[in-house]
Amino acid sequence: MVQKSKTYVRRVQQTYLRDLSDVILYVGGNDVSGRKPLETLRQELHDVVLYLLDQHCRVHLCTVCPRTDVDVRPLNELWKICGSTGANMMACYNSFIYGNGRTVLHNYNRDGIHLVHMAPTYWLIL
Repeated sequence: MVQKSKTYVRRVQQTYLRDLSDVILYVGGNDVSGRKPLETLRQELHDVVLYLLDQHCRVHLCTVCPRTDVDVRPLNELWKICGSTGANMMACYNSFIYGNGRTVLHNYNRDGIHLVHMAPTYWLIL
């Protein structure tokens, strides 16, 4: 799986970063639904965060929004990477659930996976 991690870093390397001071990473929803091992995701994300920091970008790592097809809560443990890398955590999971733990479905398309166009805006103005 190390090869896959290098692929993610290569994809980021192909992105023009010179004019960016901040990068927000939102990763993992499709990976967790595809049953990718958390340790593999942790290593891939760690490598990408370190590369971005090397490029003098401030890195903000978003927790994964809830999905109706798979439990993403274990994936949100990846925020611990922030402590070892200096990345900032943006906790968005709780912005898309009610206090009783049910998903706020009006923020999602009918599939229960993809956010409606305005849902990220709602989160950003909270």
